Amino acid sequence: MVVATASNFQGLSGQLGSKTIAVATSPVPGPPLGAFGEAVDQSTGAAAVAQNDSLFVKGWAADWHDGAPVSAVTVYIDGVAAGAATLGIQRPDVAATYSNPAFLNSGWTFSVSASGLTVGTHTVSAVATNSLSLSTTLGYRYITVVPGD
Repeated sequence: MVVATASNFQGLSGQLGSKTIAVATSPVPGPPLGAFGEAVDQSTGAAAVAQNDSLFVKGWAADWHDGAPVSAVTVYIDGVAAGAATLGIQRPDVAATYSNPAFLNSGWTFSVSASGLTVGTHTVSAVATNSLSLSTTLGYRYITVVPGD
C-alpha cells in the first residue's frame, strides 16, 4: 500500500489518500529463446547448396532480460563455428506473438561461401547468447552440398 501525506510549514500533516498497488517482478534471467528458420542455397532457396554459391541461414533470437537483439548468434557447420550472424533484423511477428515490443529486432541472418564445404550432408546449427553469457541452441538443419556449375 502507498500512502500520500502532506505537511505544512507549521508541521501539521494529513493523509491525502492511499492506494494498494501490485509490484510486478521480472522473470528470473535465463537463456535466450528463439528459432532456427532455414539453411538454404542463397541463390535458389533450396536445401541443396551448390559449392559455387553461398549458404544462407536465418532465424530469430530474443531474451527476456535483454530484449532484442541478443548479444550474439553464432552459426556452426558440423560443430565448428562458421561465424557470427548479423543481428537486429525486424521481426514484428515475434514481437506480436510474445506481446513484447522489445522483441521487434530479434531477426538474424548469416551467409557464408559454400566453396569450403565438401560435397555431401552437413549439419548447420545456431547458438544465441545473452549479456549474462547464458546461451541456448536455437536448432539445426541438414543441408546437402552439391558440386557447382
